[in-house]
Amino acid sequence: MRARKVIVIGFDGATFDLLDPLVQAGRLPTFAQLLATGVRGKLMSTMPPATIPAWPTFMTGKSPGQHGVFDFFKRDEHGERRLVSSRDIHGPTLWRYLSDHGHRCIVLNVPCTYPPEPIDGVLVSGMLTPLDGDYVFPPEMAGQLDNWTGGYRVSPRERYVRSPIDPPALIGELREVSDIQKKAFLKLLEAAPWTLAMLMFRATDIIQHKLWHRPDDIATLYEFMDTALAEIVAAAGDGTSIWLMSDHGFGPQTHLFYVNQWLRDQGWLAIRRKTGDTTDETTLARRGQSKQAVAARRRFANLGLSRDLLRTMLPRSLQSLLKRLLPRRLRQWLPGSRYELDPARTVVFGDSRFTTETQALRINLQGREKEGVVEPGEYEDLRSAVIQALRTLRDPETGEAVVEEVYKGEELFAGPYVQDAPDLILRLREGYKMNLTFGAQEYVARLPQVGGCHRQDGIFMAMGPDISAGGELSELSIADVMPTLLHWMGMAVPAGCDGQVRQDVFVEGSEPAGRAVAYQEPTVPESSGVAIEEDEDDEAVLSRLRDLGYIS
Repeated sequence: MRARKVIVIGFDGATFDLLDPLVQAGRLPTFAQLLATGVRGKLMSTMPPATIPAWPTFMTGKSPGQHGVFDFFKRDEHGERRLVSSRDIHGPTLWRYLSDHGHRCIVLNVPCTYPPEPIDGVLVSGMLTPLDGDYVFPPEMAGQLDNWTGGYRVSPRERYVRSPIDPPALIGELREVSDIQKKAFLKLLEAAPWTLAMLMFRATDIIQHKLWHRPDDIATLYEFMDTALAEIVAAAGDGTSIWLMSDHGFGPQTHLFYVNQWLRDQGWLAIRRKTGDTTDETTLARRGQSKQAVAARRRFANLGLSRDLLRTMLPRSLQSLLKRLLPRRLRQWLPGSRYELDPARTVVFGDSRFTTETQALRINLQGREKEGVVEPGEYEDLRSAVIQALRTLRDPETGEAVVEEVYKGEELFAGPYVQDAPDLILRLREGYKMNLTFGAQEYVARLPQVGGCHRQDGIFMAMGPDISAGGELSELSIADVMPTLLHWMGMAVPAGCDGQVRQDVFVEGSEPAGRAVAYQEPTVPESSGVAIEEDEDDEAVLSRLRDLGYIS
């Protein structure tokens, strides 16, 4: 059977909580059309619901314990954090698997695809791409993308995202980048035959992080996305299926949980005053920090100046203004904190080697951590004690539980890479988000302005030949999309997928609904196993993660 053609559009962080009211108000006619002619369902993200590992889970149909990517960062051989890359993903991606079976693919802007892997077709990498990285395969397509778009761009410019004092400017920037990517995508659809084409828009995630308190601005951007979607649907051609998805949902953020301060209060964590920037010079150099930057960081640290000092000294109303106005280089030179972990007196800590969306805690285990103090025989008792304390934790202001559930890493994940999972993962009360700052004055703080943060329930929509029309699915996992899509295309599913083929996506009695699911061992290498070398652009990537609140 010849594989069918499909276009997959990702809207990072999209949620039916926003889509449905806008559709009902008549403001999203293209989404409304797809909802009327296709099937929909809540797409449950990974736990935690973070951009990474969610997109790698979609790409491979595997859970993080199987594909090996749990967060934006991994621990290197020195125990230091480093950015993940496409080479850290174990298992063939959807487009790699299709390419191996003779199907040409077009892939644009999906997170964690840098460096772009060789495929039959074109791959343009997305989030975590360095500013000057070689972001296109084949490389010669970069010039063509520039010609088509007047200068292709992977990410919005930092000055607009850092602190949106001017919301219309942020919206304009997000529209401009999204329009550039849409133009490139449409040109690629015309340029040569293809079987799978995918484009992921990040603008929905960024605006919801930054402007959740301005719903009209978010609605305006969704309307822009609706018009972009209309152009893509028109270009798809007869017989092409359209699948829409998000990596996670979104909701309001009202509180911060300063977990390290709480751990200090329990006697499980201790800090010490920095006498200088103690970050190893080799590590700083590997992150692209110049000698000038290293010297400046040490001077600021010796003076007791840091980003967290500014946060504690200034009213929250002025913090975003300072972040907007302070030159990027100066912000990079400021140490993150006046304090550092005192490992000799710490048994558990909020791990900065995971982003705050992961909500992870780490046990300071002997033999694993550089200066571990917890003996292996004490590990499980300590984890149980921390879990029990977190489950009884209450917000001092409201008396409500701060933590809804605490999971051990092995309770959420299984597979050959489960040892890389956090020791503990927190699911906080809706509206609460973890912060790893040392020296907070209180362990729970209400935000002066409501922000946006991730939720587990994203969106799934599909329409096309043999796809159910107007149906509502029960919850499906983000890992289910790849195997379901491959089955619809008439192909076998890679053996080892954690996701399931959701037969309820298909019209009852149709060919894919009646065909038994076939499995096949993948014939492509699982992973290169080689991390990319960090360079001076990595600090720019880290800066973008800070701007979104993923790291401190």
